[in-house]
Amino acid sequence: MPRSATGPDIRRLFVGSEGSFGVITEVTLATARAPALAWAAFRPHSFESGLALLRELVQRPFRPLVARLFDETRAREMFDAPGASRGAALVVGFDAGAPAGEAERFEFGELARELGARPAVRDLAERWWDQRFEPVTQYDSVMGPERSLGSGVIADTVEATGLWRRLPGLYDAVRGALLEHAESVGCVVGHVHTSGASLMFPFLLRASSDEEAELGYARAWDDALTACIAAEGTIGYSHGIGLHLASHLVAENGEPGIAVLRRVKDALDPKGVMNPGKLLPLRTQSP
Repeated sequence: MPRSATGPDIRRLFVGSEGSFGVITEVTLATARAPALAWAAFRPHSFESGLALLRELVQRPFRPLVARLFDETRAREMFDAPGASRGAALVVGFDAGAPAGEAERFEFGELARELGARPAVRDLAERWWDQRFEPVTQYDSVMGPERSLGSGVIADTVEATGLWRRLPGLYDAVRGALLEHAESVGCVVGHVHTSGASLMFPFLLRASSDEEAELGYARAWDDALTACIAAEGTIGYSHGIGLHLASHLVAENGEPGIAVLRRVKDALDPKGVMNPGKLLPLRTQSP
């Protein structure tokens, strides 16, 4: 159904409720052809200028299919030789089969230069695309049975989303909160819209034991989420709420908002058996 205007869409209560309201038993998906990608890669002179360039990319009539901005820390880890650092990195993929695809890529290149970004070799973008799932493999090696970095080490990613005008402050706030606990914090801007974008902060925390690491990990998450909300960001974009983020949902949605969600859950799940404790904090759990 392309569109319907028959009151609030009750189905959307279930999409994103993380199983708290019920179980989705059937979905219909749309598919599209997989396009060939024409890449462009740049080195902005700062992360903030990279954000400004991304904003122009989505607010002007460009039609990128893929866009990622890496801050200096993450770009160094992914693209630069050991001991070298060339600053932030931006990769953009356009539809190579679009009628004006090449002209669009050229025009964006001109805009990038106007905003002070240096062209980078196209191989940088193609290499990232080919290895884009490598962070998952690295996470598995650190957190899986082999514990490649030894005990007392935790790797994870915090997500924060905000409007364009708030993203520089949001970046500083969340990154600063994580650096109080983690030895390494990077940032990737991975989902861009005309109104704002999502920031993903991969971090690595190291302690003398697994027990100490777990305590530091919980504090790192709590401080990062508190900083995100204080900077007028939202604590969830695509990773969901689950158990740990549920305690911060009151701070983001307010007591009235949580009360409405609780009444919906009580109506749909009066016995409270559907994925309890996820999305909404347990009633015995302090916000």
